[in-house]
Amino acid sequence: MDHKLLEHLFEFNEPNEVYIMMALARKKNNPELKSEEAVSREIVKRPEEFKYKLNRLVRFVETFEHKKAKPQDFNFYITFNPRNSLLAYHNFKKELVELDKQLMINTTHTRLNKIDKLWFDCLQRPTAKKRRQYFNVDVDTQDEDVLDQAIKLIEKEGELSYVQKTRHGWHILIKPAHYKELIEYIESMGDAIELHRDLFFYIGKLE
Repeated sequence: MDHKLLEHLFEFNEPNEVYIMMALARKKNNPELKSEEAVSREIVKRPEEFKYKLNRLVRFVETFEHKKAKPQDFNFYITFNPRNSLLAYHNFKKELVELDKQLMINTTHTRLNKIDKLWFDCLQRPTAKKRRQYFNVDVDTQDEDVLDQAIKLIEKEGELSYVQKTRHGWHILIKPAHYKELIEYIESMGDAIELHRDLFFYIGKLE
């Protein structure tokens, strides 16, 4: 997915809105990795940042050296709902107060060296989401009949915005609506398809 498409799909409607883009080698596919060994995040604050922030993630992946993961193992993602940095900041302050209490007991507390991760965690929390822009239908199968049926129900009950091929299936960005028949179909399909109201959307891998 190129930066122009990102600019088109992911809008900024309020001054404090940001998106998180991420390069990640998933532990699911690389079980020997620790949770933070193969991840890089970028905060996008305005449309013109999509291009160079995505390029920075690509460079991180291209130069990644680790015996437990290769550059080809990485996926790129974006929060499909914008985060509100002011709401995240209030949570961040609470976390720092708690960290201060812990430092009174242990001045070498490990969280002190992970302040950047703490800020990203606060941004990613549901409490930092003020505006619901999309849902994401995660089709975790290569069966095109499942994809076609999902699209048929989406277009019947709501609005489809974009379909993105993933390693194992497809991600489908849709506008929020009351998807009664779609949800019934998803529930009948087990693990093959899921509806996410606030997670990450797959935007590609290293070519």
